[in-house]
Amino acid sequence: MHEKSALWEKAGMGTMRLGEVLVANEVISTHQLREVLERHPSSARMMGELLMDMGAVTEDQLATALDTQDQMGAHPGWPPYF
Repeated sequence: MHEKSALWEKAGMGTMRLGEVLVANEVISTHQLREVLERHPSSARMMGELLMDMGAVTEDQLATALDTQDQMGAHPGWPPYF
């Protein structure tokens, strides 16, 4: 299955989160995702901010991933998971 098709199929299930979008688009590795997820609960900062602080993503890459997430209608609720 084409990578973008797989993303859209998964988004239809309402489960696509920022980290999943970034990994699926090969912006970050699964190792980097695990690392930021370990930091995220103890931080008042958003996941995207932590990823930028780690140097894992640029502001443009984050904006693109958030836009993709928006287009898919995949936000799991408020506050958004990023």
